[in-house]
Amino acid sequence: MPKPDRTFRRIYNLSLPKPRQGLSINAAILEAYSTLAYSTVDNILALILLTRRGAIILKRDLKDAF
Repeated sequence: MPKPDRTFRRIYNLSLPKPRQGLSINAAILEAYSTLAYSTVDNILALILLTRRGAIILKRDLKDAF
């Protein structure tokens, strides 16, 4: 189903399949390199407090990054 602007959504499967006895092509990828973590509001606020006056917050649209 298209989005309101008539473009389509991309679907990404970021799951790492469980290797069957180490035979998967992904078996050699360390878990640290195959996970995705998003920043939380608490993380952002902590960084603002650390930076103090003059902190700049940017939001980027990454729709075409992949």
